[in-house]
Parts: sequence; C-alpha cells; structure tokens
Amino acid sequence: MNTDMLAAKTTDPKKAAWALRKELEAKGKARICAVGAGAVNQAVKAIAIAGAGLAAKGMEAATQIWFEDCTDADGAGRTRICCCVTARPR
Repeated sequence: MNTDMLAAKTTDPKKAAWALRKELEAKGKARICAVGAGAVNQAVKAIAIAGAGLAAKGMEAATQIWFEDCTDADGAGRTRICCCVTARPR
C-alpha cells in the first residue's frame, strides 16, 4: 500500500470507517495510523465500525497492529501505532 490513513483525536470515526470500508472493498487491505491516545481511540472505533459494515456482506476485518517510528512536522521523533486491516470471508 502506498498511503496510510492518519487518525487524529478529532477524526470522525464514522467518516474514517467509510474510508476504510471503501479501501477494503477495493483492495482487500487498508492501513490506518495514529499518534496519541485520542487518535488511537478514534482509529479503533473506525476499524470496529468498518468491520460491522463488512459483516453485512459476509466478511470480517482482521487487524494486525504494530508500533512504528515517525517524525512530526517539527522534526521531533514520535512513535505511532499502525493497523493493517484485511477483509476476509467470515
């Protein structure tokens, strides 16, 4: 995957879920990353909502989670949590 979806504490989880679901339907995989507890909370909500939408199509969302080092806009080092979500048959 070339691009990551980035969650923030202000991210609307329903809108992020819609984007995740569209990516999952198109490619079978999607990746969402977050820095900070609030952002991680919104990302997890989005994954759960997208998974519920996939269930209606007989699919489920499998998620692999890991830490990754990154740099913010000010050049400071940060650690973000990345989630790779894969759609698979139930």
